Amino acid sequence: MDETKDLGLGAYITKKGVDIDLVNRNRAHVDALNENGATITGSVELNVPVKAILPDQMEGKYDVILLMTKQLFNREVVTFLRDYLADDGVIVTLQNGLPEPIIAEIVGENRTMGCTVEWGATLKSPGVCELTSDPQSLYFHMGKSGCDAGCAVQNRNRNLGRQLVACSGICNGQHHTG
Repeated sequence: MDETKDLGLGAYITKKGVDIDLVNRNRAHVDALNENGATITGSVELNVPVKAILPDQMEGKYDVILLMTKQLFNREVVTFLRDYLADDGVIVTLQNGLPEPIIAEIVGENRTMGCTVEWGATLKSPGVCELTSDPQSLYFHMGKSGCDAGCAVQNRNRNLGRQLVACSGICNGQHHTG
């Protein structure tokens, strides 16, 4: 997956006590994360022990999958992830562009959600990223197209957004679902 985004967001979510698997195809990155924890440098200094696994180590069903791969691989990756997504689970894409239609084609529109992030980071080495944004300006916006305020899926997305804000601790309470 995208080593920079999964490392940063995964570290903040884990720091809040949430059980999260960081899944990545890069064995060196996975090994470094498991051995040394997720290290964030730059505008913050943070090291958090995390659980990182390779895709072939995934087990069970996931309620939420945060998708951070390059879009070029979406069809292959989402098809693989489909078997690990809970029946009422959702794939939240944190990718550039508009990847939701292809994801929805594979797992269903009601199990697909978009999310944009407003922070920058650079992978420095396996298990280490440099946050290049001010930690007070880290935001994300998540939502689902085609739903009005009364839509059950949209209400679920709002709850997911609130949980992600509470878990990550990186967004200063600022999020948008819609």
